[in-house]
Amino acid sequence: MVAVKRRNYILHKKIMLGAIALSVLFLVSYICHHLFAGETKFGDINHNALVR
Repeated sequence: MVAVKRRNYILHKKIMLGAIALSVLFLVSYICHHLFAGETKFGDINHNALVR
């Protein structure tokens, strides 16, 4: 926002493209994590799918 107020539109464009790139990188890493992490069973001590 400071870059726009100072009329530095090139810097603003670079910042916005960097933000988009980081967002895409995060999304890809999030999807990969959930594809390969496997299932988590909370509270299942015996790993028999029964929580008591």
